[in-house]
Amino acid sequence: MDRKAMRYKSKLTESIINEAVKTHGEGAAALLSSTNIRSAVTKTIPTYSPELDKILAMDRSGNYGMPSGRIVGVSGQEACGKTTFGMMVMKSCQQMGGIAHIVETENAFDPAYADELGLNLDELIISQPDYLEQGLDMIKNDALKFKEAKEEYIKETGDKWDVPMIILFDSIAGTAPKDEMEADSFNDNQARALHARILSKFFRVISGIISKEEICLICTNQTKVDTNVRYGNKNAEIGGRALKFHASLRLDLWRSGFIRETKDGDPIGIETTFKTIKNKVMVPFKQVTV
Repeated sequence: MDRKAMRYKSKLTESIINEAVKTHGEGAAALLSSTNIRSAVTKTIPTYSPELDKILAMDRSGNYGMPSGRIVGVSGQEACGKTTFGMMVMKSCQQMGGIAHIVETENAFDPAYADELGLNLDELIISQPDYLEQGLDMIKNDALKFKEAKEEYIKETGDKWDVPMIILFDSIAGTAPKDEMEADSFNDNQARALHARILSKFFRVISGIISKEEICLICTNQTKVDTNVRYGNKNAEIGGRALKFHASLRLDLWRSGFIRETKDGDPIGIETTFKTIKNKVMVPFKQVTV
């Protein structure tokens, strides 16, 4: 390619970017080398396990941990440490000066246990929605309020907004849609696949906001045994495939052992194995036991 063609190519590239920004706003288009692209992880939230952090994500500063601006799916069977893991990440976010909000649908949150883990209960926001749509609306409202506060701060001070936010939705399987709650009978087929349809619509709407505002959204989910599968992995997640598709990072957890003070003593903790079954911000299919 000669110099004249190179010059016209550069002019065309600049024109495409400027037109997109003029029409759709700042950040609508940029070169991949730009520092303004949303796909880059600008901030990570540590989990208090350096070994686990290194298989999750790395930000531009070289720090490891949970990625901001991403949807994270955490799945596993009962009592494998999903909620405890989420609370530890919220604690880390609080210590970074950020905001933590748990949308708790199982009505089983223990404030005393959260206090023992080191969470600041005076700053921890908790919501316990009555049905699925209510919980999802709360998450969307969080993101929009966070956006308003960020824009107001930047407009007033001119400084960079450096307040992280984490939202823990615990859990997808823990609450039913409104129509299912109001159904006359448990055999009502009207609500079939309603859970999955609502989640699919929600993640399509929220994923762009989460990315732009650099919020970390963690969604926990239980696995169940699919009796229709004869061979291979019989574990299936509740709520369809929406979370699997939209999550940039998916963690599969299982309890791999107990921690005991003596050989025959009562368990004082568990060993949990984390596996990244999907990771778009780091090398996937890594595994570590915590």
